[in-house]
Amino acid sequence: MYRNPTTALSVPNLPGMLPDRQAWVYRERDGFKKSSRPCTAGADRGQDVAFFNEGNQAPGNSRPGTSGGLNFPTADFYNKTGNRPGSARFNNSGTNSRPRTAAPQVTYRGATPLFTGADFNPPEPDDEKAHSRPATGIVPAYVTMDKLVARFYAHFFEERNWDRYGPLGDPQMEKEICRLVTIQYYLYDNEVQILEPKVTNAGMPSGTFFRKNVMIKDDGTPLRLEELVVGGDIRMLGQEFFITDADEFTRQYFRDNLNTELLHPLPRPRPLRKDAGAQTATNLGSQLPKVKTHFGTRSTDFATTKEVLDKTSRFLKYEGRVLRFQCVEVKSKVPPYFPELQEKAADSGYYGLVASGDVKRFALSYHLSTCNIDLVVQKEIGKPDAGQDEPKLVLKKSKLPVNWRDAQRGRPAHFYEPHDFSCGKVIDVYGRYFLLVNCDKFTRHVYEEMGNPQRDVRLINEPKAKIVQPIPQLGDGFLAIGSNEDTLATVYGMPKAGRDIEKIQRNQNRLLRCKAVLLSQNPIDSSREFMITFFLEDDTIAVYEEVKRNSGIWGGNFLKRGKYMNDLPNESQQPRIFRPNDIYLGNVISFNGNDFQIIEMDNMSLDFCEHFPDEFPMMDTFKIIGDMMHQIVDRRLDIRPHFRRADTKRRRWLDQAVFVSTLDGLALTADLNDQEVLTLMRRFKDADSYYYEEMCDLVSHVYAKNSSMGTPSTKSRKFTIIDSSLEAFKQNARVRTIQWRRTFRKDPQTHDGFVTLAILEKLFKKHGLQLADAVVDEIRRTYEVDPDQSAIALAELQNLGTEHLYEGLDQKVRPKKRHASNAANTATAALNRLATNAQATNRLKNNLVGSVLRKGNSFDGSALSNDNSSLDVGASVVINFNTLCDDIYICDWI
Repeated sequence: MYRNPTTALSVPNLPGMLPDRQAWVYRERDGFKKSSRPCTAGADRGQDVAFFNEGNQAPGNSRPGTSGGLNFPTADFYNKTGNRPGSARFNNSGTNSRPRTAAPQVTYRGATPLFTGADFNPPEPDDEKAHSRPATGIVPAYVTMDKLVARFYAHFFEERNWDRYGPLGDPQMEKEICRLVTIQYYLYDNEVQILEPKVTNAGMPSGTFFRKNVMIKDDGTPLRLEELVVGGDIRMLGQEFFITDADEFTRQYFRDNLNTELLHPLPRPRPLRKDAGAQTATNLGSQLPKVKTHFGTRSTDFATTKEVLDKTSRFLKYEGRVLRFQCVEVKSKVPPYFPELQEKAADSGYYGLVASGDVKRFALSYHLSTCNIDLVVQKEIGKPDAGQDEPKLVLKKSKLPVNWRDAQRGRPAHFYEPHDFSCGKVIDVYGRYFLLVNCDKFTRHVYEEMGNPQRDVRLINEPKAKIVQPIPQLGDGFLAIGSNEDTLATVYGMPKAGRDIEKIQRNQNRLLRCKAVLLSQNPIDSSREFMITFFLEDDTIAVYEEVKRNSGIWGGNFLKRGKYMNDLPNESQQPRIFRPNDIYLGNVISFNGNDFQIIEMDNMSLDFCEHFPDEFPMMDTFKIIGDMMHQIVDRRLDIRPHFRRADTKRRRWLDQAVFVSTLDGLALTADLNDQEVLTLMRRFKDADSYYYEEMCDLVSHVYAKNSSMGTPSTKSRKFTIIDSSLEAFKQNARVRTIQWRRTFRKDPQTHDGFVTLAILEKLFKKHGLQLADAVVDEIRRTYEVDPDQSAIALAELQNLGTEHLYEGLDQKVRPKKRHASNAANTATAALNRLATNAQATNRLKNNLVGSVLRKGNSFDGSALSNDNSSLDVGASVVINFNTLCDDIYICDWI
């Protein structure tokens, strides 16, 4: 027995097959194909099932339900011997002792049987290749008719049965309802789906009326496409369906394939309204005309039944619909409610009703389905709910009586209805009066349909003076227990401020440390030194006193970490919480009655403050230089010659004492505090040397930025190409934020103010300033040093390349420097080394380019010959960059 690996279907061998005959074999994965295995006639063992059809054609691979198709896995194979499906054996009459049985007909939904028992005649192949190839030219129906659906519009009538003991009773109308459906007939598999449009509150299910499947009519036969015609009726699913119309595709399909012209659309019953369910049956708001009948005497349960029906009617009609008003509380029901505001409005020419916009507002909601009212406090936008002296819910959802005072005395209660509400009216909520000021869009639309348009009450906001509450002091009648926040909360009822999580995460483990001394007239206390630590994450302070032996004072923790008030802030006399910008050199701070002066700050704190100059203005270098620049310009002072006269050794830098004394001599630090002077010194300090030339350059740069010269016009470009003149280059370089002298000095390829032209051009290009050839030539002619000085500078510049290799080694290992006897020999040796190094660099460059960009091929470096030649020329030209920077940063304010 052969079993297909893709399915569990087993198919027996057919009787009468000859060894030289080929069979059509069905496999679910491949469909019908010719088998290359011969079947021996009379064999009792199972083989693949062979199918033969007229014309030597394959039985086809069409899907179930199509003409001429065979869905093999769903076909049932049974024989008279009781074998299970798919395992029946067929025997020849002369080769087996079993009785010969007739093979069953394999059909599916009206398809013609392909064989019957042994009455078949296997086709003869036309050629030898026919044994190994399947039939061609057959297109399955599920391919040609995929997604093709015939759509018909129909309806049927159904009797409606009501529960007479239910809340609706036994209605006298709507005994029979008409249900509209859409019949969809899928052409590729002859299956049917029936859909029904959904109707809200219809009291019956809608949507999919019949799922997609083969439709069996009431007479037991399957439904065919030819039976679905406009004007016809079909009995199925226990109902009589009347077809009234079909879509355009279905009509065209009938014309092209069935040669049938469908009738014109027939009248179709009107669909039910979306709310025409139970309320139509109860004659409450029905679309049908009311029938005037005499109901006779009312029954004893008339009121109860009417209430139930009214409640059901309101639920079906108004569920989810709410009238919303905004209101404010007033003192009485008689206007004017706000006399002062009303007079001000009348003076301005407005005589309508006004109300205060600064009072608390409430939201009133009237639920139409239940006639209930709820009143809540409306949350103000941008203000927290904390501190409210009233709960959010003022009136829970319930019916509000108009005459609640009479109802308490036992009289009938009359509840608020929609016509009792209007903007400008006052609602009495158990003794509290609320003025309706405006409503939402839906409420306004409802009242416009009722013929009562709403007019909002104008709200006037009065400016209120901000209440400044003084900070409690000792002796004011409270106990100083806990933190300052606890004290304020106790005295004024102010809530505690929440924690700033973002600030805590940003400044976690960031500290500001400084050393301070105690300001006191007592010499023992004035000698005490303290370490103050400010924690940036939560603005807390901890103070530690340094231990001094034999001083008679215990050291250690002086003040534990916490938030404290600064009694001597700089901007005002009012104490406040400590801030980070209170920590700077020379500042006097006070807490707990003790005054401290900061005399020193650690380097990590200074570096952090200088990286954030916006938060620490005392550490902003540009602000300090700007203040100095105003004094210099007002006095028309050129400070560069003064510092050069102080530099007696012409080193272009000064030590600390001379630098500070020169600034004091020019009276530039008169308006600067200790921290600003320290910031200025740290900015231009490098290894205990203070470069005054860079400070003069920065003053010129700030003046150029603040003057009419402005910023470069090509700021958005990556490079600024200077191709006009040397003066244009100087102006553009002056307004740039790059300090050129500092950049050249710190570059490892420069020495003692000298740099080669090639390196200079590279540095300008690196910082976004690309020079044209004409500008480079002009720089060369103007700032090139003389040949003797150039030779010495070249020798020093060549030694810079290998000098760093021997740092930290012993002097015996370090190679000895050779001193030339004269400048000519030194220049010759330097030029020879330069040429050798240039050749080695070119060879290395060509090897790298050839191995990376052109693997396996030789690289032609002729295109770089011009650049190499210009590079070689620029490498032998020495420029004095100090002279160039002096011409860039000029003093033009005198």
